[in-house]
Amino acid sequence: MLRLFPYGTRLRIQDLSGNHPYVNGRIFVVEDTMHARKTNQVDVWMPSRSQAMNWGVRRVRVTVVN
Repeated sequence: MLRLFPYGTRLRIQDLSGNHPYVNGRIFVVEDTMHARKTNQVDVWMPSRSQAMNWGVRRVRVTVVN
């Protein structure tokens, strides 16, 4: 994903399955680009393991914010 979103890129992530309070409306900064074998995937840092487990795997829309 480094070619699409270089380090420092600001992104907005929209949960396509519904309204998730952690990601909707929040701006994230790319700090890791993942391994090359991981295509069309993003990792979202969350403050707790329980929030991450609740989030699980979802379809999202990623938009670059200037």
